[in-house]
Amino acid sequence: MEFILYHADVYRRPERYCQTLRCHFLGLNVSGLIYSRMTYGTEHVPILDEERPKNPLLTLSPAGSRKDFCYGVKRENWVIQCGIPALSYHAGDLFTTLREGGRNFRLPLCREISHEKMLELRKVFSEVRTLSKSQLPENIFRAELLSAALLSELMAEKPVLKMPDTAERFKAKIDADRAFQKDLGELCAEIGYSPEHARKCFAERYLVDPGEYRARLRLQLVMEKLSHTDLTLKEIADAVGMKHVSHLHIFLKKRCGLTPKQLLRQCRGS
Repeated sequence: MEFILYHADVYRRPERYCQTLRCHFLGLNVSGLIYSRMTYGTEHVPILDEERPKNPLLTLSPAGSRKDFCYGVKRENWVIQCGIPALSYHAGDLFTTLREGGRNFRLPLCREISHEKMLELRKVFSEVRTLSKSQLPENIFRAELLSAALLSELMAEKPVLKMPDTAERFKAKIDADRAFQKDLGELCAEIGYSPEHARKCFAERYLVDPGEYRARLRLQLVMEKLSHTDLTLKEIADAVGMKHVSHLHIFLKKRCGLTPKQLLRQCRGS
């Protein structure tokens, strides 16, 4: 992924201002924010509206957006101005889209983070600022690598939502059924949506089909049982929701190209 660092700095003086961004702004709001409203294009409805947030914020403001903000005397906000050719934004969305490796990944415009996480990220922003002031190519490159890594923090932090959406609820149901006692249709019924709708939402959010995701969880559990327990193949099949060892045989042959007994010898040495 190409990341172009234009400028990095920290701002501490009280200020009220309105600006249109000419590039992407990656920001860390530590304290002092009275309000910040962001619009895009000709839209007048804010796509982001923060007022005296209780917790620190990690933000990503796309190029072309308009920010109207006010900071008080306790202001501390860090900003990295950058270019990311693979990043795009569509009016009305609450996220940006990063195209990488043939896939689209969603990066939210804002994440509320803990105080501990803020202290960790503040060090990164500070180092980027220091490195960016150097004219040495090596330091500029290091600053760009550090800045690009901050994008993963936007994806990693849990979003602040009033309630989980369909994809998250479906995933939670899949994760909770560790014994694989229910099929996906039953789990969809428990969250009140049709299998078609739930599958579509899941695939759009997590970029993998829910059936494939569940198969990976099942394979992970099988490998744990093979490697770290003395369970028989029949007991392992029971533990992962398979009625017969033959089902385990078919599953592992498809996933690994090996039979259960071959994997058993590899994992346990006998």
